Amino acid sequence: SAVGQIVPISGDDQLSGPISMGMSFPFYGNTFNTVYVCTNGFLSFTDVGAPYSNQPLPNPGAPPNLVAPFWDDLNVTGGAAIYYQVVDGKLVVQWNAVPHYGTPAGGPYTFQVILKNDGRVIVQLQSLNGNTTGASLGIESPDETKGLEVFRNPGGGFPATPHVVEFYPPPQAPDRLDCASAIPLACNGSVSRDPAADGAANQPSYGCSSDP
Repeated sequence: SAVGQIVPISGDDQLSGPISMGMSFPFYGNTFNTVYVCTNGFLSFTDVGAPYSNQPLPNPGAPPNLVAPFWDDLNVTGGAAIYYQVVDGKLVVQWNAVPHYGTPAGGPYTFQVILKNDGRVIVQLQSLNGNTTGASLGIESPDETKGLEVFRNPGGGFPATPHVVEFYPPPQAPDRLDCASAIPLACNGSVSRDPAADGAANQPSYGCSSDP
């Protein structure tokens, strides 16, 4: 469902201005109060433009400070919209019924990111229709040398929806995923995959869990 304020961007390859998160969000050793939202299925804590071609993560060619729930060449048109809401110490951003740009045809896609003030990032994929073989889901550090990539251009497409992925910094551990978000989505199950860590001496490592 579409709840909250509309991010004032539409069309192809657009990036919003800074949006207040209503909290201080820790990410790879830095703290941010605002976020930029892109039509192409990602957000960043810095102004990075609106690249439509997804890259491996981590990668110097990808935007820094990246949270990418579904990075692909998307087009916010035809009734599609992006919403955001700040509630109970978290920011929720939802791409709602967004189609793919041009060919191959795909969509509409509905998915969201939840940023929690303890540093956790939860991605909820509600409905991914049509082609999903050219998208990425992952995060990347400010210096573009660290990150976690969950999916990128999967030959068989993204997993069946609904599907939930959680990124968590130490000493967090995955818990039963919080599905009662500000923008409700149906989701299922608790996390089941063992976390894989990635990090450096001066940057927190992140684990990742994905429900089946």
